[in-house]
Amino acid sequence: MKIEDLEKLSEMRNSGAISEEEYQQIKTNLLESSATSGNDELPLGLSASNYCAIMNFIQLFFGAGWVISIIMWVIGKDKSAMVMQQGNYIMNWLISGVIYGLVAAPLIIFTLGIGVFFYIALAICSLLFPIIGGLKSLGGTAWKYPLSIAFLK
Repeated sequence: MKIEDLEKLSEMRNSGAISEEEYQQIKTNLLESSATSGNDELPLGLSASNYCAIMNFIQLFFGAGWVISIIMWVIGKDKSAMVMQQGNYIMNWLISGVIYGLVAAPLIIFTLGIGVFFYIALAICSLLFPIIGGLKSLGGTAWKYPLSIAFLK
């Protein structure tokens, strides 16, 4: 929506070309169409909140899930601020998870197996965080994964 469109609409109302009711209806339609026009930029016409929710939930598919999440982030990061922010949070968690996993490996050897509990905690976080992030995204907010190191801001 452009300011010029509203100005022209106002001029039409002031000149009597359209009634007050028509003015209000057209104005409402213009405002609604401008509010949803940004959604068409993301693939499949998804809203930013739905797109971010999918980016979170797709991580639950071990193996390719994190790859698909990264691809979605790369595609959508320039089209939506929410996608950029949530993608950064996801990437920070993925990088942090790899680091935590690498740190846990020697712990298993040097602590005679106690480091396994670190892996179990990491696995639980890797299941819970995408679910919580997806639900928060559906609510319209980007959720920062706890315990993640802020590599990307």
